[in-house]
Amino acid sequence: KELSEEMGVLNGIVSSHRKNMVGFIGELLFLQLFGGEHIGGYDYDIILDGRKIDVKSSECSNAPKPHHVAKVFCGFSQQQCDYYAFFKLKKDWLQAWYVGALSKREFLSKATINKKGSILPGTNIVAKADQYEVQISDLKIGKQC
Repeated sequence: KELSEEMGVLNGIVSSHRKNMVGFIGELLFLQLFGGEHIGGYDYDIILDGRKIDVKSSECSNAPKPHHVAKVFCGFSQQQCDYYAFFKLKKDWLQAWYVGALSKREFLSKATINKKGSILPGTNIVAKADQYEVQISDLKIGKQC
């Protein structure tokens, strides 16, 4: 909670203190699973084996399925990271899943773009911002990314 309050709500980004906390939980889970050095900067969160990793975490109601998506808001695509790693946290924060990772280059080449205001495929959720999406089934698991 302290890290979230220190960070504040970033201008121009769909965010809140709760979303910041979800992000920090994902970063801590990544460190617990894989190790690395926590940096916590804008461009990336963790350095592991010389790789700059940005951890993306989001909440969900149920366990993630292969057809669900991992997303990166288009505004974040300028971050100077090498990899994106993705976590899903159940809304009550009692369960979390590491759903995989991709290099930034591979993620952006595989991604589809959903524009702000569009209905996200297979849901009734309206996109709050332009975002890149890749199905979880297209992510890689483990350090072999």
